[in-house]
Amino acid sequence: MSQTSIRFYFSFRSPYAWIAAERIEAELADLDVGVEPVPVFPTPEQFPNDPSSLEAKLAFLVQDVRRLAREFGEAASIGSTIEMEGNTLPFRPAGVDFKKGVSGHKYSMPSGFALIMLATIVGAID
Repeated sequence: MSQTSIRFYFSFRSPYAWIAAERIEAELADLDVGVEPVPVFPTPEQFPNDPSSLEAKLAFLVQDVRRLAREFGEAASIGSTIEMEGNTLPFRPAGVDFKKGVSGHKYSMPSGFALIMLATIVGAID
């Protein structure tokens, strides 16, 4: 291993940070560099609408996200198939589509990433 290393800054708020963390060492294996993970923790000044700052709001959000995840997972029909033109294909009647609505506010990037991750989890990427 060489003395060269790459600092990998990641935030636990980023849905792509987990994907990158899982793959970064394998992707850089041929370069003979080390990876120095550096977590980034946004402060309340940087992220003033952090739901975890209010215990009651956080409890409601956790409950609501669980409900939505359950409903979306049931609608996604994971494991179901459909016959089309003689081919058996995965059946995914649930999907995510977003346009201007999600991108028209201050925290649009994390919102868009979360929606893309949702589609990825159920295998409904177009």
